[in-house]
Parts: sequence; structure tokens; C-alpha cells
Amino acid sequence: MKKPLILALLFSANAAAFKIDTHVWVGQQVIEDLQDGKLDFKVDGKTISVPVNNNTKDLILQNQSYYRSGNIGPDMSPDVIVGQSQIHTEDQLDRTMWNTSQWLDFLDSVAERDSERAFVLGFKAHAAADIFAHTYVNRYAGGAFDLADGEIDVELRHILIESLISKHTPKGAYSSQLSVPVGFIRDKIVYNPDTQSQWNSPSGSHLYAINTLRKNVEDLAHSNIFKELKVAAVKAVAKAQAGIQLNDQTAEKIVELGEDINKVSNWNIDKAQQIRDAATRFKKDLTNGHQKLISAQLDTINNAANAVVKAHGELSNARLKLAKLTNELNSIPMNLTEKVTEKVCKNVKSWSGGLFGGWVTKKVCESKLVEKIIGLNPTYKVQQELIRAEKRLVEKLGSSITKEVSKLKKASKDAHDILKSTIELENQLAQNLIETLQQFHTASISPVEAFLKAWLQNIDLATTQYIHNINHAVIYSVTDKDRSQKMINDWVTCYSSGLMGMPVTLTSSRCTVEDYLQETLDKLSEIMHVVSPAYKVYEEIQRIKSKVANKAVEKLIKELTSDELYQLLKHLRSDMSEVALQRQFSKDNSGKGLLLTNDIVTRIKADMHVTGNSQFNPSKFAAAHNAVVLAKLSILNYRELNHLIAQFGLSSSQHYGSSFYYAGENILSSAVRSLDGNHQWQEVAPQYVRRTGFSGVSTQQRKFGYAHNNGTQGFKLWQDPNAQSRIFKQLFIGPLVPGIDAPSEVGLSPLSGIQYTLDSCSFAPFPQDEQDRTCTVIKVLPALTMLN
Repeated sequence: MKKPLILALLFSANAAAFKIDTHVWVGQQVIEDLQDGKLDFKVDGKTISVPVNNNTKDLILQNQSYYRSGNIGPDMSPDVIVGQSQIHTEDQLDRTMWNTSQWLDFLDSVAERDSERAFVLGFKAHAAADIFAHTYVNRYAGGAFDLADGEIDVELRHILIESLISKHTPKGAYSSQLSVPVGFIRDKIVYNPDTQSQWNSPSGSHLYAINTLRKNVEDLAHSNIFKELKVAAVKAVAKAQAGIQLNDQTAEKIVELGEDINKVSNWNIDKAQQIRDAATRFKKDLTNGHQKLISAQLDTINNAANAVVKAHGELSNARLKLAKLTNELNSIPMNLTEKVTEKVCKNVKSWSGGLFGGWVTKKVCESKLVEKIIGLNPTYKVQQELIRAEKRLVEKLGSSITKEVSKLKKASKDAHDILKSTIELENQLAQNLIETLQQFHTASISPVEAFLKAWLQNIDLATTQYIHNINHAVIYSVTDKDRSQKMINDWVTCYSSGLMGMPVTLTSSRCTVEDYLQETLDKLSEIMHVVSPAYKVYEEIQRIKSKVANKAVEKLIKELTSDELYQLLKHLRSDMSEVALQRQFSKDNSGKGLLLTNDIVTRIKADMHVTGNSQFNPSKFAAAHNAVVLAKLSILNYRELNHLIAQFGLSSSQHYGSSFYYAGENILSSAVRSLDGNHQWQEVAPQYVRRTGFSGVSTQQRKFGYAHNNGTQGFKLWQDPNAQSRIFKQLFIGPLVPGIDAPSEVGLSPLSGIQYTLDSCSFAPFPQDEQDRTCTVIKVLPALTMLN
């Protein structure tokens, strides 16, 4: 129970350095720049353009909603727990667990459909954006997001900074145009055999449990024992009742081909046509002697199958007409009359027994105030009668199909009995298609097998809905937190039982009814204050219930989670404002010596070039600008990357050979260990800012990228010295965090009492560590020149 509860609440507290709306904004910048088939990069006031191959361009532009969702990436997929705790990071203690680069390679390898490939391209763009986003947020927060290190000060700083950036992110209609490839996530990620070793870990244990359960049920459902039992039963019946000794092959054919005809639920129009065709083939193949014997029965089968086909066609037409009538009904002014009165009465009765309960029932139901308020509409009544008539036709046709299927079964059974009585049954069954003649019903065996197969289907349905609801809960977490929470609650209530074998249709139908009743109550509330003076009392009761429920949830969280997580969730359920951000930077209970300042909001807004409540400046806010640039680079193939590099006057690489990128590679290939870290273009990130007197973090804890390692790894545009100076430092702007490392560049005074600042400036924005004093040297050069 602990895992679902954490899942239900933790999604809003993830380690994303940009919130999802900012990530979607980054993806939209790529889409807009790609419209003309090329990507533009601003360098020293000039524009460098790179043509993009039609395949990539079309993938993104024709699947924009999937690409945008991909930009949310591991912040929601495959679910928020695995995305945050595995795909975002690297487990330095367990080398069997994949790091970010390995996950990106895996996703590339399993994406096949255009929508899937567009989603994976968005996933890469998310990773690209996170490199600069985490570098920015980690610098202020004092470290990477980590719920297992015994403190929550760093984590709260993360979330509050992200909220401030989100508040000033440019908005657009595209923000809600998102599509999640649920089938791809389920079948090619969650169910993939290659990922099972990754799920077999604390953070992936829930997905491992689902896969283990599914495999066990599937193995049992398809076990040979069921088939062996059926074969033995068919042979025994043939021997006992007809004195015929069937061989195993014939008995197996009876079992395999005869099951469908016993399952009414499988009788659709395609199945009816299949049986009809099989009967025709069988009739042609029979010997002359047996043809006379059962020709009439085969005609009956053929006629019955034709009747099913015809009835299905009529039923489809009737359903279409019913849908059309229903749509027309919706366009008629909906004066509710008896049906609404009945619904209102039924729902109001459920409130009786409470304060003023009996009086409300009498006032609404017995006096028929609803009918008086709404009035009658003859057109509406006529339309209702047409719909009722069409419904009766649908029901009649459905009954007709059932009867014809019954006839078909009976004919099949009769034909089977006739054949059983002949001594040549063995040869005839072995030589001909007999699916239309088999009617032995192994009722004592089938229910167990059917239950297991149904259980397997329910596991798939529950998993599909889990992925859908959890991913959409993340999507709604920014714009509609109530709906976000409801997505998770709905899965737990309506679908999770499918994992335990309960038919999902039962629980999901119940939830559908509950949703309808709640919608009815919501609509009713709009007129209740007119109908009943007691409605104010009802509102007060609902308010009290909500308050009590919130307290109960908080108590449950406290009992089922660690104290660290409980404290974090408690904060998240309260204030996320600028005041809260300022308050968080005025204290430090972590013991790490985190940055303290009374103007944190001012500094971050200065970094974003925000005035008042305006949007951040995409061309000047370095973290956002660089995130977009790297997201663009992430969709280029190796040829396009080499073409871009050539425009800066480079072709070969000091570390990587005759080219920088080779077939199958992209800008992120073997370049990133962990998205949760920072400065991933370097093997080792600089120290985090600490107050004077506090120690920094070990080198091993700051390894988020790769060295060039003899031309096999690393962020190539940085690891190659020529590319670093001529390309990396031209494409990307800085300082990245001027509020800390270059305050004078944004009109602020230096912070006092801190150590491990970076010597950064606009003409040398990327120092490797705190010992790199390039900016200072450049600044004093003019003075030294004058001395000489």
C-alpha cells in the first residue's frame, strides 16, 4: 500500500529542474523552428542553418502532440517513480542498472511507429533540456534532488525554484495538445524482456511485480495441461459413445478448431463469415457417400451463418440510426421532465436522514418542483419515442443473432452426432476441416482456462490504464491539481483490482456510474439553492467532510512514509509562492552549509530577465536558451551534426577521429550519466556553493558526464578542445547562473560568506571549476598591457 500512496503524491514533487510546462515550451520551440525544414542557430549575430532530413521533419511535424509529450519524458514515463529514480540518474553502486545514455539508446531501439519515434525524439529533447536546467537549479539549490540523503532542504529549494520558472514560462494553446503512446510504453518498455532486470530493483519493484504476475498467469493459462485434458476427454467420449478410436492428431484438431463455436461472445460478423466459408469448403471435400448423409445439416449451418452475417449488418445500421437520433436529441432544448425528476428524486433520497433530509425529499419529489421549473417540450418527447423505438429494434436484432447462433450450434451438434455414428469418422475427421461440426463441450476444464486468460487480459487492461492515468496525472499537475489527483484515485479505485483477477469491466463500470451520479449532483447543485433553503446546510456538511478527509490523508501519509518524505509532502501541500521561496533560502537545516540570502527571488528573476510578472526572456535567460539549442541538436542525425560542425571550420577531431559523429550516433550518445546532475558536458561537475566553513562534495558524487575515453564517450563538442572553443562556447550562452557567479552582469551585488563560486562572465561563461580564473585574467590583461 505504501508504493501506490507515494506514487499518488510524489508526482507533484519530482526532481525536474524545469516543470513540465517549461519542457513542453522547449519542445514547441523546436517544432516552430522546424517548419521550414531547417534549424537555425544564432552565433555572434549571424544565423547558421542546418537542413533537417525529411524523415525527422515529418516525424515531428506530423506527430506534434507525441513529440511534445516526449518532452515531458521521464518526468512522467513510463511512470513518475521509474522515470525519476532510474532514467534520470545513475546508480553508482549497481553497474547492472542503466544510466541515462543507456536508457536513451534502448528507447531508440524499440521505437517503430512514427508516433513512437516522435515520442522518443521528444524524450531526447527532454534530456537535452535537463542538462542545462539541472545545472541552473542545482547551483542555487545546493545539490541534486535526492530523497535518500536524510534532508529535504535541497529538494524544497528545487521545487520552489521550478515553480518560479514555471510561473514566468511563456504560455500557448500547444500546452494542452499532448498525446501519450500508452501502448508503446506498456508493450515495448514496461513489458519488454530487456527491462525486467531494471524493474527488479527498489524503485522498479511495482513494475517487476506486474510483469512477474503476468508471466505466471500467462504460463498457466497457456499450459499444455489444459489441452492434454481436453484431448483425452474428446478421445474418451468418442470411444465410449461411438466406439471410435480417435488418434491424438484428430482429437487435437477437434479441440483447437471447435472452441470458438461454443463461445457466443466471439460471434461477430467476421466469425460468421469464417464459419460459413469453412462449411462450404467442408461440403466440397466430403466423399459422395457422406455428402448425402449430412448435406442437409451443412446447408443448415450455411444458412444460419448467413443469417448471422445479415443480422449483424442490420444491427450496425440500427445502431448508427440510434446514435444519429441521440445526437439530434442533444440539439433539442433539454426540458428534463419525468426522467430528470426521477434522477433528482433518486439522488436527493440518498441525503435523507441527515439535517433537514426528510424535508428536502418531500419538497423536491412530491411537489414536482423540477417539472414546474423546467416545463415540457413536445419535440423532445417525440424524439425520445423515436429513440425508444430504435432501441427496441436494436434489442430485437440482438436477440435474433443470439437465436441464429443457437441454431448454428445445434446444426453443428447434429452433424457431429451423424458423423460419430459412422465407422469412417476417424478418416473423415482427419482429412477435412471439422470446426463447424465439433460440439463436444469440456465444461469441467474450460472455465479454469477461461478464467486465467481473462485474468491475463485484465492485467493488460489495468497496466494500460495505469500508464495512461499516471502519465496524464503528471500532465495535469501544473494546470489542474484536482484532476491530476483524480486520475490516480480513479486508477486505484477502478482498475487496480484487475491485477488480482477481478474483471476490469465491473469496477470501471461502477466508476462510470459514480462519475455520472456526481455529474448529476453537480448540475443539481446549480438549482438546489432555489429549490431548497437547506442547501446551505448541505454545502457546510460537504466542507466539513472535505476538511476531515484532508486530515485523514495527512495522517495516513505520516504513517506509511518515511519522515523525510512526509515532511516534504506536507510542505508541498502548502505554500508554493515567492514568499515560500524566500523563506526557504533564509534557513538551512540540512547541515550542508547551503546558500542563505534574503534576495533569492530578485536574483532568479534577474537571471530570467523578468520584470514584474512578465515572461522570461528566451534569448537572455541562459538556462532556457541553451536548453532550446541543445534540444534542437538532439534531433539531428550524425550527418547533420557533422554538417553543422563543418560550418565552424572543423571536420576531424583530436579525440574522435576523422569525424565527430558516426552512423547511429546523436549529440547525446554516450554523453550523459545522469540527468539529475549538472555540467554533464564535463566528466566532473564543479563544487556546489557552500557557506564558508563547510566542506564540498566528493569528486565521485559529481561525476555526471564522461571524459572522451579514447574517443568512445563524452560530450564531444566540449571534450574536443577545438570544438569547445569554436563551437560549444559559441552556440551556448552564459554565464549560466549570474545571480551567484557573475552578479554584476545582471546588476546585482556579490553574495557574501560563500565559497566555491565560479569565475564566470559573458566572454568566458563556462569555467571548468572554481580554480578556473579565465575571466579574471581576461579582465586584468588590459591593465597588465598598460604596465608593459
